[in-house]
Amino acid sequence: LQNVGLEFLTLLIDHFTNIVDSDDPSLEDQENIVTNFVSQIVPSVKHALSACDIQNSEDSVASEGTRELFINGCSALSLIIKKGLIADVSSLRRILRTLIPSKDELAFRSYPES
Repeated sequence: LQNVGLEFLTLLIDHFTNIVDSDDPSLEDQENIVTNFVSQIVPSVKHALSACDIQNSEDSVASEGTRELFINGCSALSLIIKKGLIADVSSLRRILRTLIPSKDELAFRSYPES
């Protein structure tokens, strides 16, 4: 159900980022409808991006759709970036931090292996 919801959210973002909010009285600063909901969209994308962390955790039960949820989260994040919905660089950095493993999470091996 989360996968389908995120796919639908991605579709909504894709189709409604070009539509200007007609309820906004200021004519010079016309925002699209989706920018009003970015604060609700970003947490759902962050949750989807952390789905692989949940699956790799030893103390949690992995559901069958976590990889698909992660892939859908990556697609949604890519679309959010393409559409320019996240203007703050530090917010984007916090979202991307969930995708990049820390140095403690990386496994290093010497070359050649003995």
